[in-house]
Amino acid sequence: MKVYYFPIVLLFYCAAQANGNSPPQFVAPPILVIKEDRPIGFVVGTLRATDSDGNSLSFSVSASGSAFNLVQVSNNPGSAEANITLNSQLNYETVTMFDVGFTVSDGVNTLTRTVTVYVVNVNDNAPLFNKARYIADVLESTPVGAKILTVEATDPDYGPPTYYFYSKDSGSISQNVGNFRIDQTTGNITLTAPLDFETNAQHTLNVMARDQYGWNSTATVYVRVGDVPEEPLTTSPQDCYDVFKTGNTTPGVYTVYPGSDVTKSKPPASLMVYCEDGWTYLQRRSGYRNHYPVNFDRDWNDYKDGFGDLRGNFWLGNENIHSLTKNKAYKLIVQVETLNDKKNYVAEYEAFNIDAEA
Repeated sequence: MKVYYFPIVLLFYCAAQANGNSPPQFVAPPILVIKEDRPIGFVVGTLRATDSDGNSLSFSVSASGSAFNLVQVSNNPGSAEANITLNSQLNYETVTMFDVGFTVSDGVNTLTRTVTVYVVNVNDNAPLFNKARYIADVLESTPVGAKILTVEATDPDYGPPTYYFYSKDSGSISQNVGNFRIDQTTGNITLTAPLDFETNAQHTLNVMARDQYGWNSTATVYVRVGDVPEEPLTTSPQDCYDVFKTGNTTPGVYTVYPGSDVTKSKPPASLMVYCEDGWTYLQRRSGYRNHYPVNFDRDWNDYKDGFGDLRGNFWLGNENIHSLTKNKAYKLIVQVETLNDKKNYVAEYEAFNIDAEA
């Protein structure tokens, strides 16, 4: 009879041992706060577990925790410890928070702790322009103060950047360069002085976007100046003949504008002359008719610039005569009267002009 009871008691004992295996005790950090610039291999936390049954323990991480490695620190019967290290660098600009499951197993029982990972932003990115090259086509008639272009850069770390012009040669930065100003907040580029196609048909500007920690990027702005046909100014009367044609027949001093090739960007220079019957007087030198006496014994500069009184004795000046005669064909009359017998002598020259000073 005893033989029959022994296996039954043994089976009962084995079943009791199996059903009495206690789960391990598991300690994991509730959250992990990690700066995105932490290097691979950096320890971000520790897992600890114990088993009252003295079983060997092992740790594992869920698929969402691919950024982590578990490095065993100790593994004794009934206890284990592992460091959580970075398997790859985190990137705040890609993900700011995620959950990871850490599991411990004694071979029979498993226990999982869900840990929330918070990624801390670090200023590790420079602001980036949305273009490397900007082109603005601007007419030379565009008024001062007008906005001609806006540059734009984004900073994935800390808000909008500050905008500057910068010099490649010196490395200096500023808000104003040449005819232009850049708004440090908006990136708007405006005109501070008129453009002139004839002087400079294209301006090249180097712009910089910089954050508060000095991270920066650059771009190039090309301002192409468009030509605007310039209408000639009214330069009449150009000489005394033009004065005479308008009906001014009274001899006297008039204002003429001898520069016929001027434009709106180059205002005409006026010249005071003495007119009579359509003739422009270049010189008058007389000792009577109540004219004020003028000394004609002078140096070159006086004859170059002119001297005397247009209502009396004078020399109009070489430069002024050149200005008058350079754009039209003129005839010259020289009239001389003797003091004694008041005889008149006249010489006519069909072509007359004075060249510019060599």
